[in-house]
Amino acid sequence: MFDVKIDSPFENPYASTLLKMAAVEFPGSTRSDKCAVFEAVVAELVGTKQLRYGPTPSPEVLVSIREVVREAMAKDLPIHVLVPWGGSKQGDHGIDIAELMAMKQLLTLADKLKLHYPPGLSVRLRLEDASDIALFARMSGRREKTAPYCDAVELLARIVLPGIEIYRESSLIAPDSFVTAVDALVPTFYEAMQNNDPAARAALLGRIGWKGDLPQSQLACYRNAYAKFYSNMPAAARDMLLARYFACAIVRRDLKLSGAIDGTKQIMLCFWPPVPTQDATRRLFYRTIPERYSNQHRAPWIGKGYVRIMGDVATPAIAGWDGDGETYVPSALVISSAIASVRLASEYRVVE
Repeated sequence: MFDVKIDSPFENPYASTLLKMAAVEFPGSTRSDKCAVFEAVVAELVGTKQLRYGPTPSPEVLVSIREVVREAMAKDLPIHVLVPWGGSKQGDHGIDIAELMAMKQLLTLADKLKLHYPPGLSVRLRLEDASDIALFARMSGRREKTAPYCDAVELLARIVLPGIEIYRESSLIAPDSFVTAVDALVPTFYEAMQNNDPAARAALLGRIGWKGDLPQSQLACYRNAYAKFYSNMPAAARDMLLARYFACAIVRRDLKLSGAIDGTKQIMLCFWPPVPTQDATRRLFYRTIPERYSNQHRAPWIGKGYVRIMGDVATPAIAGWDGDGETYVPSALVISSAIASVRLASEYRVVE
């Protein structure tokens, strides 16, 4: 690999910008310049619209991302990232093209980063199996989906991303104990959600360790999403389910089940869209499927991944978990390596 340096850098006000361009376009060509490597690593993490969902992060978020990268590079250690992942798939599906493509997004990022910075990434996948069981504890038959889905996701992750660390909530707490802790908080959250007085809501939630009010823009965002996911469910039942969601979050926090590594700063890579007023410090939001293939975005466990075929060209795509009313042809892929194999759905739709 050749080396790139700026001629007369002190006379060029855009020296760092030019080096950043060279580092991104020719990974490894600027390793002699630590600042250029640093900027290239940050640029790869933040990504383009093919990888990232939404606009470039705010300056405050970028500062927090840069801090994680700087600390890792100062010690010549891998950059730690945590990837939260739902514990089961919406609808009647197992893993499919959506899970495969999300893993490919992580693999592409890891490969690119290693060209700039050999220690690369350390990826930890947080499988929220206990949270999933607690969230859907009142839905008949839902619990039976959790273990098979998490098993399949874990196998796929180990095949596609060798060296990935898998963190399953159930490895630290029995799901039934998690459910009991959530059940104790649900009535308080539900009551707060029905209260129109911000001060009263904050006081009510304060009794169970929630700080401040329940942001109404955030609540509205979740209510809109739940209305789409569970359109046949009465509004009161959807609110009860949402109360369970908030309760899961606080139980996970109190029981220290975030998956964070003690004493190590890390970046959270999220496949769900940003939520209004949610703290985005050290968080990046990624697409399940690159935008060049689909402008639709859903987290893998919420969407239905499939293959769109037009002529002799096949591309990955994603729809709502109900398939958006379209008809798909059944198909499957077997992904295998020396360590394991896993079967995933690759249903397709022919587009004229």
